[in-house]
Amino acid sequence: DAELLVVPYLIDGPADSEAAWASEAVVAMPGGDREAWRKLASEEISAAQAQGVAVEGAGAQGILIVLKKNGRVGQRGLTPPAASGEPLPWQSLISDVSLRVARGMDVNNI
Repeated sequence: DAELLVVPYLIDGPADSEAAWASEAVVAMPGGDREAWRKLASEEISAAQAQGVAVEGAGAQGILIVLKKNGRVGQRGLTPPAASGEPLPWQSLISDVSLRVARGMDVNNI
C-alpha cells in the first residue's frame, strides 16, 4: 500500500467538481489556505514561463508538481496541452507508485 493523493489546482478549465477525474479515489480538491495554493501555483508558473513553457493561451501545458509528505518537491513535470486530447498523467503516477510497491521499493518517501 502506498500513500498517494493527487490534488489538482486548476487555474483554467472546468470547475474542480466538474472535472471527469474529480471522483477518483486518490483525488482530493485543494483545501486549507487558498492563498498558499495560489502563491505556490504562481511561483511554479513563473518558473515554467522563465524556461519557455507556455502555460497560458493556445497550446498551454499544465504544470505537474509532486510534493513529498515532508513538503519538499519530489518531481516537476508538464502535462499535455488540453487541446491535444491526451490524458492527464494521473494514471501514470499511480502506475509508477504501484510498480514501486510491486518491486518492493520504498514508497514512504516519494
